[in-house]
Parts: sequence; C-alpha cells; structure tokens
Amino acid sequence: MMQVMKRLWRELKPVEHGSWGLFLIPLVLGAWVSRGGFLSQTLLALSTLGVFLMRRPALHWLRAFNRESLDAIHTFWPGQAFALCLGITLAAGIPLLVLGHVYLILVSTLAAGLMWSEVYMASDRERHPFLSALVEVWVLSLLAPSAYYVGTGRIDQTAAI
Repeated sequence: MMQVMKRLWRELKPVEHGSWGLFLIPLVLGAWVSRGGFLSQTLLALSTLGVFLMRRPALHWLRAFNRESLDAIHTFWPGQAFALCLGITLAAGIPLLVLGHVYLILVSTLAAGLMWSEVYMASDRERHPFLSALVEVWVLSLLAPSAYYVGTGRIDQTAAI
C-alpha cells in the first residue's frame, strides 16, 4: 500500500522549480492580511491544493489523447489521480460555498478557464513556455485575493492590491 501511495504522489507532485512557493506565498499572504477564520482558510487551502495537484494528471491525459495511448506515456492511473484531486477540491470547496463565500465561483471560473487553457497549450506539440508560465502565475496570484475574501467576506481595494 505504501508503495502505491509513493508512486501516486510521484505522479501528482509538481515538478516545476518554485511551484510550491508560487502556490503557498499568495495563499499565506492573503490569509495573513485578512486575519480571517481558521476553518474557511483551511478549506480554501485544501480546495486549491486539489486544483494545484490536478495539473499533472490533466496534462498526462491531454497528452495521451493528443498523441499517444495512456499506456505509451507510462503514467500511473491519470484518471484516478485526477478523480482524487477533484474529490479533494469538491470536499473542501462545497463547504466554502455553504459558508456563504459565493463570490469564489467567479474567481474559480476565471482561474479554471486560465488553467485549462494553459494545460491545453502544454499538452500540444508546440511549446509556449513564456505564455504558459505567465498564465500559471496569473492563476496562482488569484489565491491572494481569494484568501482575503474568505477571511473578510468582502472584495475591496486591499484584495486587489
């Protein structure tokens, strides 16, 4: 069982240098500035962690459908890894909506559109490294205003900054 978990983690964890910093810094800064509730901030962190880890399985899936069979790219259950990440995202995201943070739907829709466009570009044969990195930074930068909104319940100038 432990071997399976290690192998699954290898498939999920981001390999880009500095990606954990790009994920955690906006999230922590937004939570720190808002000084909001622990439960809401934890739910937001778990929900966004699921989306953050979803990128590699989605990329493997799209590459497989664009070029090769799933067996040819030597991935470990990309469908199951994607479903696990989606489950984490929904398990933490739905309670956030129940708590009344409905404006996260707008931010999530914008982030999802940007994220899927980046994953689609990365899965294609042509590489767009600058545009892809720019989209990743934009999406991860949305974590700071999201954490501020979850902590304070409002979107104002401080959230924009």
